[in-house]
Amino acid sequence: MKKKYEDMTPEEQRKYLDKMNRQTEGISLAALALSFVSLVILVIKKRLGL
Repeated sequence: MKKKYEDMTPEEQRKYLDKMNRQTEGISLAALALSFVSLVILVIKKRLGL
């Protein structure tokens, strides 16, 4: 059973937030990479006249 955030010690809260931040970071990095790739594809299509 997971403890509620309010019931955690300050140390546990810090670790929990740290974990959440890392997950969010990974998601935003993936989104950034995806948008970059789609931009590159768009440019290539325009260059080839497709």
